[in-house]
Amino acid sequence: MIAIRPIRPGEGAQLHSVVRALSDPHELLVHLAPSPNMNETAMFTEHWIEGAQFAEFDRVAAGCAVWYQFFFTFRGFAGRK
Repeated sequence: MIAIRPIRPGEGAQLHSVVRALSDPHELLVHLAPSPNMNETAMFTEHWIEGAQFAEFDRVAAGCAVWYQFFFTFRGFAGRK
């Protein structure tokens, strides 16, 4: 079964692992900068800057989506939407 769910605190290392697995076949590992701790800090601090979801197949992470905050230039505030 396929499920999509938000990443949870403590899963920064799992996100790092999925991104590494997706980067390797495209020879992009040399560009992979964040550590598992950096991912965790970016998503689960008081002033978070990004978020992520996992796609799971039979409860095993099979993919991910990551996004970051941005600023609405026409509305004058930062946010998710």
